[in-house]
Amino acid sequence: MESAAPPVAEKSKPSTNDPLVAEELRVRDGLPNLFAKLKAGGPVRIAYLGGSITAAEGWRVKTTAWFKAQYPKAEIIEIDAAISGTGSDYGACRVASDVLEQKPDLVFMEHRVNGGGGFEAKSVEGIVRQIWQANPHTDLCLIHTISEPMLKDLQAGRPPRFGNIMETIANTYGIPSIDLGVEIARREKAKTLIPQGDGMELEVTIDQQPPVTLKRLQTDKKQPYARFFYLPEQAPGEHTAVIKIKSLPKGTSYYAGQLLIVGKVMP
Repeated sequence: MESAAPPVAEKSKPSTNDPLVAEELRVRDGLPNLFAKLKAGGPVRIAYLGGSITAAEGWRVKTTAWFKAQYPKAEIIEIDAAISGTGSDYGACRVASDVLEQKPDLVFMEHRVNGGGGFEAKSVEGIVRQIWQANPHTDLCLIHTISEPMLKDLQAGRPPRFGNIMETIANTYGIPSIDLGVEIARREKAKTLIPQGDGMELEVTIDQQPPVTLKRLQTDKKQPYARFFYLPEQAPGEHTAVIKIKSLPKGTSYYAGQLLIVGKVMP
């Protein structure tokens, strides 16, 4: 999304991308101000505004690492403004305090999964306008993640409803968007995401006690990508658990999701 445009926040005419069609990448006006500052050596502040998927050690961490690897001479500063279970409605209420006070050069907005609480269009546009009112040189990018109910829509080539709304606003303001759900939906339909039957094995050590080995086969048909592991109940208080992944399903190199719940032993 590196643009040849000069490093100013000039916005193009509204984009003609169809908001009713799911696409993995829509460049629109790109991120010219961000890349100009990266090439100049920074410092560059990148903010991540979203819910639990952004809060997790997943796409946010990998994105920051990518910028650091691609621009080693620039100082990359990550602003983690993700709060689990929150959408664009709460995001609009807190963007000033959680993001803008730290003067970001780029803001990633991840809200499709958690929605807008009945204020979808107003909240998304409200976030955009607050950011550009504070600094018109700040670049924005929409990140669309995915939950299981969205699979059928994405596999049919259309974004979920809130995605339509966000894409319409992105068209109006020339904001680039990346849909991480498109490839996941394609792989799920092709049965190449996590093969059924392959197991996953963990070794967990709690408070330096002897390690506990846990193994689960992939047999769940309704939610085939869920992974919850249970350990024996612990005494009240703080505990340290060290998790070591010993084996993964064939064809996978990592696992992102809920791995451990300390509670009663489950079958």
